Amino acid sequence: MVRPVAFGKIVLVLGAIVVLSSGALAQERPQILVRNWDELSQDERSRALENYQRFRQLSPTEQRSLEDKYKKWQSLPNTEKDRIRRNYELYLQMPKSQKDNFERLYEEWRSKSR
Repeated sequence: MVRPVAFGKIVLVLGAIVVLSSGALAQERPQILVRNWDELSQDERSRALENYQRFRQLSPTEQRSLEDKYKKWQSLPNTEKDRIRRNYELYLQMPKSQKDNFERLYEEWRSKSR
């Protein structure tokens, strides 16, 4: 199981995964997923702890699903990760009306593919 260690040496920031799986969107792209706790700013520590607390509130099934998504992300080739990050950056720069339209179209596509 992937868990951040708040008072240990390593913190696994699950923010990106929590954000993506919940459907909420972050205003900034996480750049590093594993860092020494002492290297994090106070804001980064707060975000890491908030993300971890949200993760712990998920049901065991949702936690496993999130961990599986994280493992899948880790196994992607770097070129694919870069492509996804570029697309996400483009999405973040869209005006709200464009984002809303994109999300509506995505949900329509997703419901048809199930």
